Amino acid sequence: MTEEKAVVKKKESKKAPSPRRDRRKLIRRLIWFIFILLVFGCGVSIIRTVRFEEKLNNVASEIVSSVAAQNESEEAAEESRVNIEGAKLFATDFIWNYYTWGYGDDKAAERQERLAPYLSEAFDGLALDNVPYKSAVSSVRVWEVEEMSPETCKVTIAVSYTLKKQVEKETTVDQVNEAGEPYQETITETVEEEAGKYERYVSVPLWTDGRNFVVSGVPFIEPAPDAVQIPVVEMEKKEGKVLDQAMITEVETFCNTFLKVLTSGTQEELNYYLESNTELRSLTGIYSFETLSDLAVYAVENGLQIEVMLQFKELTTEGTVSIPACILLQKQADHYIVTDVKYERKGE
Repeated sequence: MTEEKAVVKKKESKKAPSPRRDRRKLIRRLIWFIFILLVFGCGVSIIRTVRFEEKLNNVASEIVSSVAAQNESEEAAEESRVNIEGAKLFATDFIWNYYTWGYGDDKAAERQERLAPYLSEAFDGLALDNVPYKSAVSSVRVWEVEEMSPETCKVTIAVSYTLKKQVEKETTVDQVNEAGEPYQETITETVEEEAGKYERYVSVPLWTDGRNFVVSGVPFIEPAPDAVQIPVVEMEKKEGKVLDQAMITEVETFCNTFLKVLTSGTQEELNYYLESNTELRSLTGIYSFETLSDLAVYAVENGLQIEVMLQFKELTTEGTVSIPACILLQKQADHYIVTDVKYERKGE
């Protein structure tokens, strides 16, 4: 019995915790807690730093955008100082007066007075000296406007004018003297003759304060621009050309009837020849149909494509015009209907 009690006490003594071991555990837990707390703090600091940098970048971007927008608005405001329409009117009026003058010093001085309101005070170089011609403007038109800076531009004007000159001509006149004897007398008189018609492209430099304009330099005659050349487009070669003469004749007969209705019938009469969803306006009162030529018929996916040259007469001038056309047809039962008409040739 004594031995059993001794064993129990020994076991109980083994199970009892040691104060020293508890302190060690507490110290380890405290160290781990401090370590975790430090890691957490570092993470929070990093996140805050990243967010701060993002906010800083966003603020910087907003500032840059604001400055750029302000600069753009300022540049736009500067660019808008040149009123294009005002520059056109000012330059055309100036050129009309610039190319209009009469004979003699008086007319040259009169021209100079007319030009004075167009010129800046520091610029005076447009006087005429000893010009033996008279000039009359027939037309002016704006050819080009080029903005050189926020305050300056160059307007190119096409001006047409006629020069005339005074010449002395001698004519012989039959006269009778006091004795009744005939003789010839030579009379010299001054007459006006046309020296030529001209067209010039004149560039006029202008300066503006945003409201008014002044001519800031000597007008300069530019070379005439080259004539516009329309590029020649090769016709697209199409397959499926119809060679059946009976079908071609049938199509040609229909086209003649259709085109007469197109140029002389009412819209209701025209609609009879059209597919229900096809929109085509009547040409009645505008043209009359004369004839057609160069007709070619092609089989396409949804019917027939007709390439043809139309001869119309324009009713107000009675002039004849040739118009290429492309007409799309479909056959329904025993008759054709028109699905589309384009006044252009699609190919050969």
